[in-house]
Amino acid sequence: MNLITDPWLPVRRADGSRATISPAQITSQFRENPVIRIDWPRADFHIATLEMLVGLMRLAGLAQDRRDWRLCVAFPPSPAELEAAFAPFAHAFNLWADGDAPRFLQDLDPLDGREKNQRPATDLLLDLADGNPVTMKPGFEMALSPGAAAIALYTLQAWAHPGGRGHYSTLRGASPLVQLVQPRPDATLWEAVWANTPRGKAPEAADLPRIFPWLAPTITGIGGRSVRPVRDDAHDLQAFWPMPRRIRLCFEPANGRACSITGTEPEVVLSSFWMQSSGVRYADWAGVHPLTPVAHLSAGKDGPRIKRSLKARRGLVGYRHYHNLALLRPDAPDISPAPATQEWLEWRGEAYAVGRGHTNAAAAGSLLLAGYETTNSKALSFLHSRLPIFAMEPEAAPRVHTEATLLTQAADFASQVLRVALNDALFLGKASYTGALDGSNGVLLAVTEQLEGATEALFYDTLARVREDAGVLMPGREAWVARLRLEALRIFDEEAPLDPLGSPANERIAKARRILMDHLFGRTDDARKAITKPLGISLTLRPANTVESAA
Repeated sequence: MNLITDPWLPVRRADGSRATISPAQITSQFRENPVIRIDWPRADFHIATLEMLVGLMRLAGLAQDRRDWRLCVAFPPSPAELEAAFAPFAHAFNLWADGDAPRFLQDLDPLDGREKNQRPATDLLLDLADGNPVTMKPGFEMALSPGAAAIALYTLQAWAHPGGRGHYSTLRGASPLVQLVQPRPDATLWEAVWANTPRGKAPEAADLPRIFPWLAPTITGIGGRSVRPVRDDAHDLQAFWPMPRRIRLCFEPANGRACSITGTEPEVVLSSFWMQSSGVRYADWAGVHPLTPVAHLSAGKDGPRIKRSLKARRGLVGYRHYHNLALLRPDAPDISPAPATQEWLEWRGEAYAVGRGHTNAAAAGSLLLAGYETTNSKALSFLHSRLPIFAMEPEAAPRVHTEATLLTQAADFASQVLRVALNDALFLGKASYTGALDGSNGVLLAVTEQLEGATEALFYDTLARVREDAGVLMPGREAWVARLRLEALRIFDEEAPLDPLGSPANERIAKARRILMDHLFGRTDDARKAITKPLGISLTLRPANTVESAA
């Protein structure tokens, strides 16, 4: 089976019909009945397939400059043209092959066949792998069709977290966050893929073993050796095709078994595979992958800033990081969007004429953010969220970014003091719970999510109005702080209600609420530093009906 020439991708067309296509066929029937989305029943497979298709388009080298890229927006290549562009590297995409021929994302050499190296098919799936809390029914044996096995393998290699000694994380590190532009709500699959495809020439044949590590003997991590980008042992395009795990798939006759993922009945299935330690160990790849944002960390007062791939974690994919992930920053950023997203914000969006004349932020498309949150070699959850894209004139961009940053800082402060107040009211402020106060994990994380959900619509509406008219800055800020105050107090009262029949906890709850109000109404130095001074507004104590009307 070859993943370039054979149909294996399940998709949906505009009329609602299902089809199974090869990658080159994503532009088939483009005018009359285009492919609109991938149809895997798993969200992680959907995102990984988008990443894989973007990688294939970059390899094809169809856009060597801006003019080429813009031309393909309106006039996409035909399936025949795509197949011809994929042909030079199609031999690297055999899922299985006879003899010693290379196999897609699998070790070139046969692996050690000892029993301890044989794994069930469930271990290809990050959320079901050994050590994860999800348990299967006794006697259950997963069987994967070739297509499902191929995308499961790609997902594992592209997003692998540390799996024990010699089983390394992928080149973006554990829990990489994937950021993809969705150019508009009704975009076709081709448009979604092309919106994120980097420009560049197709690689030379001599470069392929440095792009596809399975075309050459594995450079193992034995002895601490690491593979770095743009060196003799790796091409920067290996970012799309990492191989941190040494794996060999084992297909066998299906004998009537259906695929556990898709429900189809293939001729062969995968129920187990071989995996050996000491795969490729990657280092210094942060910022290389076009689809992952980058955190710029300080290395000291005079030291250079260190790049790290941004990790997927709860609390990251809401508006609290909108100014980092969805807007271009005028200064040196702490977090920068994925390179493909940066190009979209700079000039690509114009080619799609996205959102022109609209005041509704959602009309301009969205950013898709996804990834597995992992810890201690376990996948905790798969995060999947969208942020709206603003279409704006160049002169409005700095104003919108500044406003988004200030609104977010105020929201972070309100969230922090709310968590502290609830910690004091409910848990006596005990140290065992203070780990939850940073808002990234713990029992109080839901409080941050509640506050963000209650204020999200106003956040984007405020930015939309600021984008159109700089004169609304101060009224918008006052309404924003009033809403934060109103919602934070509402959440506190719901989570820590006073007992009408009397309780020893009532005094503690009332004290925590008074301190919370002091912060929210600007009667503390922290509030003045976090809100009053940056926003340039006064947090005077107002009647309740005034607060509600301002919100």
